[in-house]
Amino acid sequence: MTMGEKIQSLRKKNNWSQETLAEKLMVSRQAVSLWERDESQPELDKLLTLSKLFGVSTDYLIDDDLEEPISTVSAAFDSRVSSEQSPESDFTAASIFTTVLALAGLLTSAFLWYQFQNALSILLGLFMQLGSV
Repeated sequence: MTMGEKIQSLRKKNNWSQETLAEKLMVSRQAVSLWERDESQPELDKLLTLSKLFGVSTDYLIDDDLEEPISTVSAAFDSRVSSEQSPESDFTAASIFTTVLALAGLLTSAFLWYQFQNALSILLGLFMQLGSV
């Protein structure tokens, strides 16, 4: 059985659509379709994630001669995968932080300019804004 056939079989055994598997791996549905048709192969990091999601070894996925899955991953991984933060949420948190820092720098500069009305007084706010870049 080829890697693509194994991915398709394991996906169907879990009652997942190609779209569902693609979301779990953060790839497109078309990428999953190409893998299942053996027109391309997943990158190493995706292959490792596939083995963990399906609870099989990478050897099973890669080796066409292995017909029976070698289960090496405990069910505890499923809860760990679902609780992990996605890179998108990390990006969102970082973008919110930098936006708040830039606004704080702008307000600080405006307040200090209003109070002291000299160029040196706005440096703190400018440094805060630069830190957000």
